[in-house]
Amino acid sequence: MHAPRFPVLAKNFPFILYYRGKYKTDLSINIFEIVNANLSLHFKKSFVTRLSYLVIECIQNVIKYSESKDSSSDYCLIYSDENFCHVVTGNRISFNNVENLENRLFTLKKQTIEEIEEAYNSVLRSKTYTTKGAGLGLIDIARKTGKRMEYTLQKESEEEWFYSLHIKLPLPSQEITSHHFEEQTESIIKSLIDSHSHNENTFLYSGDFSNTFLINLLDMITGQYKNERSVVSSIFNYALIELNQNIHQHATSFSDGKIPGLLAIEWLKESMTLSTSNFISEGKCDQLCDQLNLLKQASKEELNALGEEKMNDMNSNGGLGLIDTARLNWPRPIQHSFHSDENLGKSVSLKIEFEYEHRTI
Repeated sequence: MHAPRFPVLAKNFPFILYYRGKYKTDLSINIFEIVNANLSLHFKKSFVTRLSYLVIECIQNVIKYSESKDSSSDYCLIYSDENFCHVVTGNRISFNNVENLENRLFTLKKQTIEEIEEAYNSVLRSKTYTTKGAGLGLIDIARKTGKRMEYTLQKESEEEWFYSLHIKLPLPSQEITSHHFEEQTESIIKSLIDSHSHNENTFLYSGDFSNTFLINLLDMITGQYKNERSVVSSIFNYALIELNQNIHQHATSFSDGKIPGLLAIEWLKESMTLSTSNFISEGKCDQLCDQLNLLKQASKEELNALGEEKMNDMNSNGGLGLIDTARLNWPRPIQHSFHSDENLGKSVSLKIEFEYEHRTI
């Protein structure tokens, strides 16, 4: 089971989206929609539009220039802290592209904002402009972030290097709560990569658990894996809907209205897992624990009977979704654990493993 740091991570940062794995063109649109829907709840349209553009530009660069094939090393991390929204990407690039890329990044780092603006206009006026060749994307990122961009280039082999880009967009001034905080980007990335390095692909999220998020996530999964030999099953989709609704409807909300929960999808070689973590009230712990223990120990016939009983109970307060998830995915049980934090209270973590549906292409 996931360590209890996950719900704490969700409480500390208002929004987190992390994806590490295969990248296809549609992915930038799916991530854009999720980011846009989340941040529109908290910030003005002008700020959200600006950030969403940067997200698309950064992810499109991964899609266009990555040398990774079936590797899971390429990643993007989008999160907000007290003062900034961060967009961080990492991907393999060909050795042949390193010198040109490093020169462009170094030039941007030396230039003033005025010089960057002039370079942007010059590229637009150029008759030789092409989206990929002129490097307009990097110039525009530098413009829109006020040069708040950092990069690293690390050699992995004679043929490939690993390129990471980190940009920061300041939150609107009225949203800034502190000017004294320790940025945690490097430690977050290291923790996420270390925790999921064995996965073929990983998606991790904390934010708004509305139907809008769910629809975009389902579209993203379908688009990424529709032509794969091993694709996600309809049972997984059902469980994803139920567990997302479970967080949205039953998790503890804090005074700011935020529901600090976390959802993770991990693609393994032979199966995939769906995990959630969220805070719950003390009064719900015993009842939920009893229900989960019952589901874990029940036979398929007993689960069928429980589901029928729940459907016929007019006074039922819910719980059918977990029963149906356990029944449909039997004999793979819903794993669970409860955690306590002296400052934040009780949290529950759920984890379910699913088999792939195998297709012949």
